[in-house]
Amino acid sequence: MTALPDWCDALPGAEAMRAADRWAIEERGIASLTLMERAGAGLALLVDRTVPRGPVAIVCGKGN
Repeated sequence: MTALPDWCDALPGAEAMRAADRWAIEERGIASLTLMERAGAGLALLVDRTVPRGPVAIVCGKGN
């Protein structure tokens, strides 16, 4: 199995991400659906820039 790149170490864990989502929703008034749409759009852009010719498989779990 290939090791993850070093930049993955800086990604937040589930609890930190839940806290960030809660802050965005409660303090900034951003709808949960908007957060999910923005995350999906950001991932699509990253994938298109990284592997524009594919193929790509994205597997998602239940969320935070």
